Order: sequence, then structure tokens, then C-alpha cells
Amino acid sequence: MNDAEKLLRRALAHDLYCGTAHNNLGVVLLERNQLYEAANEFEWARKLMPSEPDPRVNLGICLERAGRIEDAMASFDAALQVSPEHLPAIQGAALLAVRSGREEPRLEQWLASIATRSDDGWAAWARQRRAR
Repeated sequence: MNDAEKLLRRALAHDLYCGTAHNNLGVVLLERNQLYEAANEFEWARKLMPSEPDPRVNLGICLERAGRIEDAMASFDAALQVSPEHLPAIQGAALLAVRSGREEPRLEQWLASIATRSDDGWAAWARQRRAR
């Protein structure tokens, strides 16, 4: 257990209903590829922070890594429902659509948004995808 995980677990021992701590603990677990545990933390965070898109984006990433493509897209869609212009949700949904070969009518719109609003790496990726 690393220091970040220890601190987050200590914070949750004091306040089990801290959505931010659940989300951040999920990120730590996701980095270690502990997908089931990470998904559980993201679910807690999603329920505790209903107006925040980040737990939904993180859950989408986790579900994609687990091979649950449809569930991952549903999670990205849920993030976009909460915050339609949330760039990480747009990036996650677009990347998932491209990786999975999924027919996605919003892909061109997402790529345009990424190309104009993202940093160099994401913007270059989106421009390259649009040029195909």
C-alpha cells in the first residue's frame, strides 16, 4: 500500500461519504490495475457526487480496461449527460469509439472538439483521425 492509498483510506475512515476520496482512491487502484476495486470506488464516488463527471469518466476507463466496451461507453455517456462539454469525457468516448471500431455518429463532433480544445498530444491525435 503506497502513501496515497494510506492517506485516502484514512480519510475515508473519518468520512465514508467523501466522494472525492473515493474517486481518488479509485484512481490509485486503477493505476495498479485493480479493476474491480477501482470500479467499486468510482461507483461510490458517482453516487456521492451526482453532478460531477469525473467518477463516470474514470469508471469508463476502468470498464474499458476490463473489456466491457458497452458499459464503458455508457459511463462516458453518463459523464456527458452530467457535463456535455467535459473534455475528458469527450476524449474517453472518442478514443473508445475509435479503438473498438464502434459506429458512433458523434465521433466527428467529438474529434473536432478535441482538436480545438486539447493539448498538443490529444489535438494531434484528433486531427490525424479526422484526416482519415
